[in-house]
Amino acid sequence: MAAEMRAAFTPGPWRWQATMNGDVRLVTPDRGQLVVMDFVRSGMQGATPRFSDWGMYARGRRGGLMRPFVELLNGDLPVGEVVHPDALLMAYAPDIAAALIICISVLEDVANGKISQAWAAAVAASARKKLNGVVVE
Repeated sequence: MAAEMRAAFTPGPWRWQATMNGDVRLVTPDRGQLVVMDFVRSGMQGATPRFSDWGMYARGRRGGLMRPFVELLNGDLPVGEVVHPDALLMAYAPDIAAALIICISVLEDVANGKISQAWAAAVAASARKKLNGVVVE
């Protein structure tokens, strides 16, 4: 990923946590524990995710104010494009994992002499395309 995207999302590791009162949140052990995402009531029976918002400053290793997902959309409410870096990373996770699996397999095949480096480069280029819009270096 490009340096800008790596700097934008909350550094890992992340883990899910359930509290005694039934709240579920995604946290990182950074600086004790920072909340990456949690949920708040929406209507009578629903919930909406909230993400940490740190304003115009880089995420770094600080917490932020928790803002409901709909406040972080880029466009007219209640629909719009998701622009929060942590939400984008979650959306890209399946494609990132698939590309990583391909790259690991190719590296193993090169190390074992099963394929040439030129073929490996072609497969790596294909894996980059699999990332569907994720910015890569």
